[in-house]
Amino acid sequence: RQTFLLPALVQSGDLEAYRRGCAEMVSRFSATNDPTICERMAKDCLILASSGVDLATISKLAETAVARGQGHAYFLYFEFAKGLADYRNGRFTDAADLMRKVLDAAGNISFRDA
Repeated sequence: RQTFLLPALVQSGDLEAYRRGCAEMVSRFSATNDPTICERMAKDCLILASSGVDLATISKLAETAVARGQGHAYFLYFEFAKGLADYRNGRFTDAADLMRKVLDAAGNISFRDA
């Protein structure tokens, strides 16, 4: 539920609630190894340059999604989250390389245009 709320909070400008929501979500679920949950949390908490959550923690979630999601139907989404984490960490070349790979592989998947 939280993963649907956080982007709306950013869009509406309620950044305090967004940061609280990120912190709460990561506090409750950061120990998971489920790649889909890791990917969702990472992307939600990487929408802004600062979600109020430690960037290393968020990056670890994105890395877990990629590492544990090999062969998963949503693997491109996991790589997208990792690319976004690389970008937020200032690893721009790594981010660009990974995002190009994702875009090339995505075909007509809707997030490709976003």
